[in-house]
Amino acid sequence: EMARKNVEKGKDQLFKRLGNSEGITSLVDMWFNIAKSDQRIKELIGDSLEKMKAGATIYLVELLGGPKAYKGRSLGEIHRSLDINDYHFDALIADLSRALLGAGHPDNLIDEVMVTIEPARAEVLEKSRAAMDSVIMRDGKSLLERFGGDMDLETAVEGMYDKAVEDHRVRFHFEKAKAKQRQVRRKMYQYIC
Repeated sequence: EMARKNVEKGKDQLFKRLGNSEGITSLVDMWFNIAKSDQRIKELIGDSLEKMKAGATIYLVELLGGPKAYKGRSLGEIHRSLDINDYHFDALIADLSRALLGAGHPDNLIDEVMVTIEPARAEVLEKSRAAMDSVIMRDGKSLLERFGGDMDLETAVEGMYDKAVEDHRVRFHFEKAKAKQRQVRRKMYQYIC
């Protein structure tokens, strides 16, 4: 809540606190170094890493209060061929949060960046605002937030998967090769979110 109130005061302060364009460029480098190793999304990056970093830098500089420079296609058009869903978006945002933390930014600044970038979800996923608002909220929090965040949900999915492998009644559904295990875990995560 504090992050939302701080963002309402003006994004130009956010831009300055992140180190202006240079700081955001460095942050994007860290972000994509994390993302390219993230099993959940690395296939989306493929060999487009430099192009994606350049686009993300321009977008974030503008979004976070810097100079307006972008004149290209909409986020939905850019991401349409990647077939991104909420799971992928959450993974990217979690990686951005890790990059911010790794850069030594304080928690309140990280929260403000997350609050600022979250509305991009609807455009990237090409969902209407009404569809986004239809996600069940309780006490002003999404299921993921109530669960404790991305890492806690991943831990819970790991635990559920491990218990399913131990259960003789359903074990055969879960005893798979490593790649298939990751795919099943990803589907479990997506289903919960």
